[in-house]
Amino acid sequence: MQVLNNELESLEDEIKRQKGEKEYLDDVTMEMELVDEEDKVQYKIGDTFVFLPQPEVMERLEQDTGKINNEIDSMEEHITKIISRMDELKKELYAKFGNAINLER
Repeated sequence: MQVLNNELESLEDEIKRQKGEKEYLDDVTMEMELVDEEDKVQYKIGDTFVFLPQPEVMERLEQDTGKINNEIDSMEEHITKIISRMDELKKELYAKFGNAINLER
């Protein structure tokens, strides 16, 4: 039960971090829409910034946002499975030990 609880907390923290990253990408995307299409913009690839045309940067930002959305969806599905398994374990443990234990978070 504790292992599942720790995994759940870890996933919740990661989702929070990913949602912050998604907000950042959304803000950058909105700012990039204001940039002239002929301008070159610095874009971070790994540890290096390279100059890329605005349309290519927009495309890369959309791809990055899509990846983050997929990761968030995957983690949320995993959280649902963990919660379901924890509920099953709670029923089993409460049936066995009654009110002698407290399994609430």
